[in-house]
Amino acid sequence: MGIRSCLLLFITVIILLGNVDIRSCKETDHAENEERIRVKFYSTFFRYFNTIPHYAKGQKLHIVSRRLVPSGPNPLHN
Repeated sequence: MGIRSCLLLFITVIILLGNVDIRSCKETDHAENEERIRVKFYSTFFRYFNTIPHYAKGQKLHIVSRRLVPSGPNPLHN
């Protein structure tokens, strides 16, 4: 009886720990992930090319230029 109760307790603990692990996982929004990938692709694309891809036409794109001169308290370290 001692081995069976110990085994039953062990299995119960494993099941409980498995449920805690599953519940602590963050639910991801696939639309948000796709949007992040799309934005990353566009920024990489525009870095190398000056044209707008055919599937991006009709969408508003916000492009920010980068400063040529570093600024801050010590420009050599920025």
